[in-house]
Amino acid sequence: MSYSVDLRERVVKFVMKGNSRRQASNLFEVHYNTVKSWVRIYQAEGRITPSQSAGLKPYKLDREALTREVQEPPELFQSEQAQTFGVVQSTISKAFQQLGITRKKINYSAEANEEQKQNFRQAVKTLTEEPGVYLDEGGINPHLNREFGWAPRHDKVLGKIPGKRESKLNLIAALHSSELKAPLSYQGTMNTTLFNTYLKELLLPLLIPGQVVIMDNATFHKSLDTHRLITEKPCQVWYLPPYSPELNPIEHTWAVLKRYVRRYRNQFDSLALTLDFIFHSIPLFAGK
Repeated sequence: MSYSVDLRERVVKFVMKGNSRRQASNLFEVHYNTVKSWVRIYQAEGRITPSQSAGLKPYKLDREALTREVQEPPELFQSEQAQTFGVVQSTISKAFQQLGITRKKINYSAEANEEQKQNFRQAVKTLTEEPGVYLDEGGINPHLNREFGWAPRHDKVLGKIPGKRESKLNLIAALHSSELKAPLSYQGTMNTTLFNTYLKELLLPLLIPGQVVIMDNATFHKSLDTHRLITEKPCQVWYLPPYSPELNPIEHTWAVLKRYVRRYRNQFDSLALTLDFIFHSIPLFAGK
């Protein structure tokens, strides 16, 4: 997919006004690494338009620039490199072969990720007046049965698994001030449409202006409509650092919920009824 010059110009101008590259990526739905490349080329060469080598033979490609670009960031797809240089993917592929550039597994720096996590922790500490609203999705296995039972010494405890097949249920909810808000169970996978419907109909009516909604970097969390819905409340949108579920306290709440499911599951005919009971009867989940 090629990007228009108008989009490139709006993205670069947005960043040059002091906004972050990550914000630009989320707002304009352009890959973060592509945004970085556009801004870097603008700062180095003063141009926004693609390279004029588009459509020409591979030897017309600026090999020196390509060698620099491929190292920072190194994880761009060939198609994304092609977008940056305004050429077709096969041109990039052939240039890589001739330059001896090969595809390798990335060794991510734990130190860099730790720095992001530490910055996030410091940012959370600034939320003194109103705690963050932590949003997340999780799944519940319908066969979360009790793990222990009683029997005479040396005898096994035999449990029964219902013969009725039941599908896994997925959940979405927000955690605010140690209380679960707007829980919703659903079957299938989450997508942008379902997520935005959840925001409009369940979560956003419970929020007050100025609150900060914190969630992970799932693709369906980062559409333009999602950003607009939350900021028009108006609330802020924060994203967790990559690979850091431990920074979302709702993860602990999911673990507690599963313990309650094990406790009450055999009292109800379905997982859905079990969850309904928990969400209406247990203070942590009922918001009482």
